[in-house]
Amino acid sequence: MGFWLRAWNGIRSLVQVNAFATRVLRARRWWAIAFTVFFFALGVFLAASDYSTGAWLAFAVGVIGLLREAWPAMADLFGTPTALIEQDDAFVDELVAQARPSVEEERDGFAVARVPHHPREVVLRSDRLDRWLRTTSITAVEDGQKRQDMEARLRSHAAMLEAMLRCRARESYRSDPSRVFFNGAKFGLSDGMAIDRTSVRCHQVEYFHAVVTNEAVSRRLVSDDGIAQQEFSGAAQFPVSRQPAPDSERWRLWPLAVSGMADHVGISTLVVTRDRKLVLWNQSGKALHSRNLLAPTGSGSCDWTDVVAQGGAVDLKATLVRAMEREFVEESFGGKASQVGCDTQVLGYFRWIRRGGKPEFVGATRADVDSFRLQPNPAEVNLRHRETLVHDVPDLAALRACLDHLCERPGVSVPLWVNLVVLARAIDEDAQRWSEFLGLPVRAPA
Repeated sequence: MGFWLRAWNGIRSLVQVNAFATRVLRARRWWAIAFTVFFFALGVFLAASDYSTGAWLAFAVGVIGLLREAWPAMADLFGTPTALIEQDDAFVDELVAQARPSVEEERDGFAVARVPHHPREVVLRSDRLDRWLRTTSITAVEDGQKRQDMEARLRSHAAMLEAMLRCRARESYRSDPSRVFFNGAKFGLSDGMAIDRTSVRCHQVEYFHAVVTNEAVSRRLVSDDGIAQQEFSGAAQFPVSRQPAPDSERWRLWPLAVSGMADHVGISTLVVTRDRKLVLWNQSGKALHSRNLLAPTGSGSCDWTDVVAQGGAVDLKATLVRAMEREFVEESFGGKASQVGCDTQVLGYFRWIRRGGKPEFVGATRADVDSFRLQPNPAEVNLRHRETLVHDVPDLAALRACLDHLCERPGVSVPLWVNLVVLARAIDEDAQRWSEFLGLPVRAPA
């Protein structure tokens, strides 16, 4: 059963990779194929009528065109890339040391935060913006311009980016355990969060767009011929200022509006159960990110199907809440569909620098279910070490102490660390509000 499932996943991934490459990265070449197919068909039709009229010329043009255009395309569909993908550690080290928020983000209090135990992970976040986000309604208006501009830029590096995409698919299929590498419609942000803006632009994007933008900018393509020769580096596309400028202006991350990335939205939430437990999961070895690290109870990305429309626009926070609760249910009931009462609030926002500054949101959820009913979905999270993943939080003071302890613990993923930090800050600022929301007394009765 495992062999056939793996084979089916490999076929499905190959089909999706080829479809994306055809539609997005190599769209121009398929017009040439269609043109030559027309000449070929015309030659066949004329030959059937009267071969002496010169139909052989159209036929010959069609055959030559198909051999020139269609054969290389078919070879690409089934060929194996002769290259490897590596993390560009030298670039990431320089980025981590020098990265700064954009001027607009700096005005809203954004600063670089280093993630403990992860020397190559830093994020941009702002306590000031998080406070504003928790109390403000935000709408999003769909605008496809960012996606159009991004796809036009991708075609200027189509061959190398397609090779990176195929290498990622090959790595996922051949890994042990094999990892799922499927495409899907995602919810992307065209604008970053700003305190003076209660309406932002959003766009529909595919996961593979993110693979060749957000995920590619910290990687490089290296020849797989026994010679350490770099073929392509995504670092050149990283959305950060590179022009000669004073030191104070170098390495500023570009705002999302001009980042050129897919910028699909990531979401995470920490769940407190009815019996006053904080439950975490251990990310699966099959995951594409944060493999075998501690993760929030619900963590993943926002699908386009999570969108909550309201009056012709998108209710951003309601969309994020739906995505957080969907991920929680998918990961926490053994892979079975379940109905559970949840109340979720968005806590904060950050940008994950190593992943092209992609936007991420974190939240907190009160679930009307006892912790013993939560069972990890083996397709997404590991089954082991359950005893280390459930934490008693009889009151808010115990939860606050637990958050501090977990923040310093090795093996914590980036989204979980930010989630812990932001919830701790929120409790410090308004303990009564979060006591009522999470159903935890400020302190347990003596």
